[in-house]
Amino acid sequence: MKKQKVTPAEMARRMRTSRPTVYRLLDPAERGATLDTLERASFALGLQLEIKLMPAVRPKGRRQPGRRAA
Repeated sequence: MKKQKVTPAEMARRMRTSRPTVYRLLDPAERGATLDTLERASFALGLQLEIKLMPAVRPKGRRQPGRRAA
């Protein structure tokens, strides 16, 4: 947005959403962005959204979440 000099109000208009939704998307503490919102944001800026799943890298000695020690 900064690079293209797009204001939050303009971004909201392009995404057809509210300014609070744009502010939530920009807030690094907010973790609830949906794929739909990310897709609309990328489209509004003329960008391609790419989501990549990678193998997890875990520090040694840590268990995998959801598994219990035997």
